[in-house]
Amino acid sequence: MLPLFDNPPPPNSDGLVFYYGVVDGRQRLAKEYRDPLGYPGYCLGMSAIHIPVSIFQNHDINDKKGLVLEFAKAVRKEYLKQAAYPALVAIEAQQGDIMLNAPAPTPWAGPAYAADGKGAVYLRPTYPAEGPTVIEIDDFFLGLNRCDPGP
Repeated sequence: MLPLFDNPPPPNSDGLVFYYGVVDGRQRLAKEYRDPLGYPGYCLGMSAIHIPVSIFQNHDINDKKGLVLEFAKAVRKEYLKQAAYPALVAIEAQQGDIMLNAPAPTPWAGPAYAADGKGAVYLRPTYPAEGPTVIEIDDFFLGLNRCDPGP
């Protein structure tokens, strides 16, 4: 919403605020691949989250709490739509090909959030799983600290 405050869209715009909706897709895998060792890697599903700028235009700008609530309702609706996709994980390879073969977009300047759920759920806290413990992990954290465009 902050970019809309700083750069209000023109009246009656049909523009969208666009985010990449990333969701943990592990529970959509066949049962034998759902545990950490059955599929030891990210299992992310991604789809577009579209929030119409008309929400911003049709709301009293002084009622920031109400505006945030309206945006949250729109985001929730998009996430429910995403959760209902029957094959979100299955299309990721094709979606990746489409994105890689498209003309290069301008550098992404918005927020980007990615996760495969709670790390502690998929990572074992002790290694090896059986026998004397060699490594014990009591806190999981994954962070990305890059602001420049590119991988």
